[in-house]
Amino acid sequence: MELDEVVDGFVDSDTLIIKARIQVIRERADRPFHCLDSQYRREIVGVYLTNVEKICLHFVEEQRGKLGKFIGDKARWPSFCAFWLGIDQNCRHRMSREKSDQILKLMVKNFFIQKEVTSTLMMDSLCSGLEALVGQTNGESGKGNAEEQTVPIVSMENDMFVLVDDVLLLLERAVLEPFPPKNEKGPRDHTNDGEDTNEDSIQRDERRLNELGRQTIEIFVLAHIFSKIEVAYEEAVASTELDKLSIEEAV
Repeated sequence: MELDEVVDGFVDSDTLIIKARIQVIRERADRPFHCLDSQYRREIVGVYLTNVEKICLHFVEEQRGKLGKFIGDKARWPSFCAFWLGIDQNCRHRMSREKSDQILKLMVKNFFIQKEVTSTLMMDSLCSGLEALVGQTNGESGKGNAEEQTVPIVSMENDMFVLVDDVLLLLERAVLEPFPPKNEKGPRDHTNDGEDTNEDSIQRDERRLNELGRQTIEIFVLAHIFSKIEVAYEEAVASTELDKLSIEEAV
């Protein structure tokens, strides 16, 4: 391309100037996901937040649908409840927790897609949600106002995700609890007296990312722990049926 064909603003003293935006991803031990550089992150949140909302909503609704179908099964749900309540309390305690590093690896595998900006912001949302869960466990108020804080499903104990209540109660609650409503907002105001408005919009987006990440993590952990318990339940049912067949054959 001849220099005289280049648009003004990209040539200086017969030198072609190439401008590029670089996405900076930092690796830090205290932030387990691929996290965006703060300045770049602020610029893309306004553009890709809606995409993150769609990803989280789709995942949460999909999991709720599966759990709701299981709870609605008039044969399996009472049987599952009887199985769970018949287990030793110490065993229930062990089955109601999972190592955080295993969960986080599964979440990255599930939500991160290479070369997708939305995926990187999704990781940042999950990291923010994880910090919120840790903060709730430690009695901190988090990024939202006190009245905005929801009763958690999951807490953190050292390197473990732990269900805060009996799994049967949490499963029913997860199916019924509404997804955090979308904050209605207009375009960011850049006028002189709109600086506070712009800052409020940024903070609102940050809170939204925080609560999306937190609820997604909680539902992911609950679904993961339930799936393990369900496997144990199915094995117990199969074992019971086998015992019945053995008794019938013996007779």
